[in-house]
Amino acid sequence: MSTSGIAAYADTVISAPTDTPIRIRTEAPEPKKGGGDFYTVKVSEVEGMTAEAAIPETTLIFNREGTFSVDISVIHISKGSCGGVESSVYSKQKLTIKTGKLK
Repeated sequence: MSTSGIAAYADTVISAPTDTPIRIRTEAPEPKKGGGDFYTVKVSEVEGMTAEAAIPETTLIFNREGTFSVDISVIHISKGSCGGVESSVYSKQKLTIKTGKLK
């Protein structure tokens, strides 16, 4: 993923054996000093997949063979001093994951 601005990528295709961890870079800048500034990772829900969403790396594991579409977004969350919360997409990536026996 990107380290600057909002980034969107064309489909990335990844092939991996079933039940094997797939590690995806999910980077974000350092939060502003003083608190109230956070980054988090959101992974689309896919049946047969478990995800450990984190910065700087998100891990996906698929427990069955197939072709899956996964969206991974890094979300910027900021809290103002008045108690309001704002969020925006910092970066986004769409993956196509093919799992099964590799040749």
